[in-house]
Amino acid sequence: MQRIQEDFNPAQPSGPIPGENFTSDERNYPWHRPPEYTGMDSALERVIADFEDDPDTFQKHMSFIEVGLPVTLITEILVMRGVSKGYWTVDFGILLAGPIAKILTIFAKSFGIEFNLGIDRTPNFPTATELREAMQQPDAVDQAMEEAREEIEVASDKALQDVGLAAPVSNTSDVSTEEVMLPASPEEQESMLGGIDMDQDEVPEQVEQVEQEGEV
Repeated sequence: MQRIQEDFNPAQPSGPIPGENFTSDERNYPWHRPPEYTGMDSALERVIADFEDDPDTFQKHMSFIEVGLPVTLITEILVMRGVSKGYWTVDFGILLAGPIAKILTIFAKSFGIEFNLGIDRTPNFPTATELREAMQQPDAVDQAMEEAREEIEVASDKALQDVGLAAPVSNTSDVSTEEVMLPASPEEQESMLGGIDMDQDEVPEQVEQVEQEGEV
């Protein structure tokens, strides 16, 4: 019990106090110091040298690839490992990611290991066939607008017919132009005038008789 109280004594903290990192030497950690490698060739040689110096670690990485872990994940592990050891900076490690992944795929091929590169190669853009099909199909918006326009015209014509302002247009495609333009016959004209039959000479005499009756 006394040992537990000593371990949790608040007067003697065992962990870092707030702000301690601002007073400590920044050169205590490898990534706080200038990088050891700044050239692409020398950095890649270091990666291969680590594989040769530690065969167990190299075999472990190959086992990871063999069980299906993506090469991009193993590459990220190697890049961050180099940053933690002060080999290169984070920015330079991003530039090294591609060549390191290539080295891993070369080793995997040499051992006959099928690898998952970890990059989705499915195209995220429309193919030529999809574009042709899209161009042949009418636009959904235009098609909906055309259907709405036709419905409005039909409803408008029906409303005009209900109030008697318009009549349905008959099909005159089978009627010739000469038949349409022919004048009405005398019998048709007489029926349209209400059956009145008079000559042009009788009209003045009737007008004079009406005027005389009005004077009387």
